[in-house]
Amino acid sequence: HVGKIEKTSDGEIPTDQWLDCFCDRADKCYDVLFGGGMIAGQLKSDINNSLNTVLKQYNANKEEYSTIEKMIVAEVKKRGTKECFKDKTSACIGQLWTYRALNFLCTYMEHLNTGKLTPPECGKKTYKDVLEMYHGFFARTAVGNMMGWCPTRDEMIKAFGFKTNEEMVAASKRYVV
Repeated sequence: HVGKIEKTSDGEIPTDQWLDCFCDRADKCYDVLFGGGMIAGQLKSDINNSLNTVLKQYNANKEEYSTIEKMIVAEVKKRGTKECFKDKTSACIGQLWTYRALNFLCTYMEHLNTGKLTPPECGKKTYKDVLEMYHGFFARTAVGNMMGWCPTRDEMIKAFGFKTNEEMVAASKRYVV
């Protein structure tokens, strides 16, 4: 779906296409990657909340927020950088956390694709590299440990509907090239 996004003549990303690409899609792999349960539920909730924040702001300001770039520039101009990042309902904070969540997913898959780490090791390394810096001590400790609650590689292959690890890796490379 990302490949279907047609950038504007200025090279910007149309907000409606971006939202169509990720809303009701971005959270689908968490159950497979983390075996359902509490950590998958929290990750799904986080990305969906971030996407919904961007969607609500876009729906309220469609003309002004026609591209992701215009949306961010307009919000920062109206509110100032500090206010945008303090307000949990701002499109800027929604976009920022969506980016972090998508970066987490892609980085996790990149680690998984190498075959050098087990899924729990992929989860812990990805969390440390991508998200840990944004959490306080207690969240870092709890979430860092929970990232190890992953199914085995064979369980993931089966859950995704592939027959082999090579097939899963080849398919996931379309997303994390």
